[in-house]
Amino acid sequence: MKKSNHKIYYYISSALGFLLVFALYVLVSTNNSLYQTNVIGMPEHKAFDGTVYPVKVIPNYVKLASTRNKLPFESYDKSELVAIPRYDANDLKKSFNDLIWGNPEHDAIRNAKITYTVPYMGNYKLDGIEYAGSHLAVDIVIPVGTPIYSIANGVVVKVSQQDAGFGKHIVVQHKNVPSLNNPNEKVTLYSSYSHLSQTNVNVNDVVIKGQLIGKSGATGTVTTPHLHFQIDTSSAPWHPYWPFTWKEASDLGLDFFSAINAGLGKDKAMATTIHPMLYVQKYLDNNTVALEETKPSQPIQVDEKTYTVDEKPFDSYIIESNPLNSDNSNNVAQDTVESTLPVVEEIIVEQKIIVEDPKLSFTFDVSPVYYYENNELSFKLSLRDQFGNVYRNGFAGEVLISPVNDNIRVSRPLVNFMSFDSNFDLVKSFVVRNSGKTRLKIEYENESYFSDWFEVNKVELDSIFKDVSTSNKYYEGLVYLSNKGVINGYPDGTFKLNNPISRVEALKIILGSGNSRILTGSLSFKDTDNSSWYSSYLFTAVSRGIVSGYNDGSFRPSNNVTKAEYYKILLNTLEIEVPESVSYSPFVDVNMNEWFAPFIITAYENGLIDESVKYLSPNVAITRGEASNALYLALINANN
Repeated sequence: MKKSNHKIYYYISSALGFLLVFALYVLVSTNNSLYQTNVIGMPEHKAFDGTVYPVKVIPNYVKLASTRNKLPFESYDKSELVAIPRYDANDLKKSFNDLIWGNPEHDAIRNAKITYTVPYMGNYKLDGIEYAGSHLAVDIVIPVGTPIYSIANGVVVKVSQQDAGFGKHIVVQHKNVPSLNNPNEKVTLYSSYSHLSQTNVNVNDVVIKGQLIGKSGATGTVTTPHLHFQIDTSSAPWHPYWPFTWKEASDLGLDFFSAINAGLGKDKAMATTIHPMLYVQKYLDNNTVALEETKPSQPIQVDEKTYTVDEKPFDSYIIESNPLNSDNSNNVAQDTVESTLPVVEEIIVEQKIIVEDPKLSFTFDVSPVYYYENNELSFKLSLRDQFGNVYRNGFAGEVLISPVNDNIRVSRPLVNFMSFDSNFDLVKSFVVRNSGKTRLKIEYENESYFSDWFEVNKVELDSIFKDVSTSNKYYEGLVYLSNKGVINGYPDGTFKLNNPISRVEALKIILGSGNSRILTGSLSFKDTDNSSWYSSYLFTAVSRGIVSGYNDGSFRPSNNVTKAEYYKILLNTLEIEVPESVSYSPFVDVNMNEWFAPFIITAYENGLIDESVKYLSPNVAITRGEASNALYLALINANN
């Protein structure tokens, strides 16, 4: 059987560089560094003589056992490392489903897709497509402590640390280097290396290509250890550049991730940066030997600033999980994953057995209606396959959970495989922005997954039930019955007007609404329980001849009560006279020869049914709202 194309990703997650950088903040920091160099004189660096990759080797992800996935770089054996794969946009956009395990060419592509999780000008849909968003760098997934090298000769113009955004990062200026599009055109470029755990250089240091300048990490705003590798042009107002601010995104109703996906600031990003991997690969010098410089860095520049509202970072979207270093008992080594695969379905077609691999599907469990004050609400996300079974094989990278409109905002919307519990479920919360209908979606590998539509409604503080407006036609009756102790809501404060009511629930509210004497005794039905809460109400109703059981000796207490049954119980309990037959019917779907016609017509004549109703649907379950309102009207009429 073909192996799952996703199983390897028990232990790897994409690096999404949530870079929260803002113009004034970074501009001041960068200009301070450049001012210092201008005063003392900018050091000269060696003439351009080619480039090297910023990372030399990576773990061989497709061969790496899950027991090795939590280790820092220094713990890997040389046999577990391979040269960093070549960046190829055509390979990155290929689907994992099209890659065959064991095929050397496909395994190389798989390693590249794992390594370059977000391509240049990509998005957070993990589709591997360039220019589909405004992420102006390439994210390279690597373990903490992986050596980072200067891609070319240059001068360090910034060594900085931020608590969020880029974290520890280095900027190197490269003067008089060939442009990306024309080797004869000389330009100045700025390469930046972000989310580092260690910096080995200082401002004004002259570096040569292949010199160790730091080590990778997970500082700043990240979910996974990785290197955010970016090259700015001299037209960028600061380095590393970022193409939009929090306010610009917020004004459009976008959070950080949806802003990237929507391509916010794309024109500015493309005008001030170049494709970093294409530049490195165009002028690559394969003969360069990496220099393992061990010079300790001096105290680095720390960016400090009091943010204005316009510059507020996207701190609410920082994800704390760190898949490469998190504990998860569900990780399974590659050589043992086969035994954990779900049972697959066999489909017989023309005497040939087709065994279909399980395919990943994201399923949502949402409530039809949510009611909110200021509290967070929740939903459940599950991993399932096309057969409805639990999907255990993992998935690559992270997915973004987003609403289809701006009615809600999902808290910490990026999730990865390690986020799910042992049942492969994940409970997530969201906050409401506007009342109305919405639904949730996930996009993964060019597929879209949606939840059912649901409503979010604001609680009325004056209402006795948070899901019933004070203007609702049933509200007056609910207040009356609630004050009498006849009805109660659910533990969450709702009443759920549209929910059906069971046979025994109907008996309880009707018998409990007046002065009926509640009797106790033994029930003779084969499906009832004498110790249940409803036993006395049911015994009273049977004793008074209000209800009876079925011919098979059952009562079916939990069955929904129909409208016809409810009106009969209500009228019999309140001892309202009902004729044996009727001569007319005001309802299109109530035949006056039916057994229930006298009860329904009597209820109608006593004002218990809305006169505007033409189709009653007598055999449909009555709702909690309809049942409560009919009881209220009956009690009011009796008192008058």
